[in-house]
Amino acid sequence: SLVLASVAILYGVYLALAPPPQSDFGNKSQPTLSKEEEAPLLCPMKILNTFPHDDMAFTQGLLIHDGRMYESTGLYGDSMLKEIDYLESGKAMRETKLNAKYFGEGLAIHQASFYQLTWREGLIFEYDFDFNKKSEYRLQGEGWGLTTISSGTTTPYFLMTNGSNVLSFLDVKTLQPTRHVEVYFVDPQGGKAWPVSHLNEIEFIDGRLYANIWGSDKIAVIDIESGRVTHMLDLSVLPETNKKSSTGHEDVLNGIAFDASSRRLFVTGKRWSRLYEVELPDFSKCIELGPS
Repeated sequence: SLVLASVAILYGVYLALAPPPQSDFGNKSQPTLSKEEEAPLLCPMKILNTFPHDDMAFTQGLLIHDGRMYESTGLYGDSMLKEIDYLESGKAMRETKLNAKYFGEGLAIHQASFYQLTWREGLIFEYDFDFNKKSEYRLQGEGWGLTTISSGTTTPYFLMTNGSNVLSFLDVKTLQPTRHVEVYFVDPQGGKAWPVSHLNEIEFIDGRLYANIWGSDKIAVIDIESGRVTHMLDLSVLPETNKKSSTGHEDVLNGIAFDASSRRLFVTGKRWSRLYEVELPDFSKCIELGPS
């Protein structure tokens, strides 16, 4: 049945991925669930447009600012920050390359600066809009995904992932963590909370956090205050998610960019030849995974 198939899809996201040691609930017990907390809903996604993307770009961070798309790429010797011609050729319009000893990761913007994570080098780089390096900040542990949270009612801050199930809230001035939230989903059958590890590239859209899960064709939609996964976006409709890459198993779905002015959502993957515009999810049409 549709419900059982959906449950199988959801379990496959998590159970097929062995969580790293730091991605459980530590020494704490599982979150206490209220009666209102439900299992994630599965949301089918639709492709609207397809654009070229550099198939040598190991995409780690993706964002749109003032109608321009910026990308952070990884791998030692190939990491860079670049602006790309995303609606036409997919080629870099300008770029700055990282020293070969650095592995580029997530990318965010705040005021007049870009902020780029490194994977295991313990640094965050700040650049001006001309890609001139302005500052470096110390990073605790690994850096994976980064995004900016800002609204008229809250002080801006960064959210960061490190490949576990932990979201770190970073001060925008010091880039040091101020608190952490652990991400979990509610088992649709047993009602227990389970950690969602391998959180990767992230984007904050309309009050919800969208997070790639490394090795998965799903995007988790997360309530950042509680850490609960409320929805799973099913991107198995993308051709690259259904075929094995010739360059290795690392070439997975990764990269989420939202243009708030045009209300357009784009996704891609590591060394993918295409950038996809996908329809914003209609959360009222998502599928319940629990037993009816």
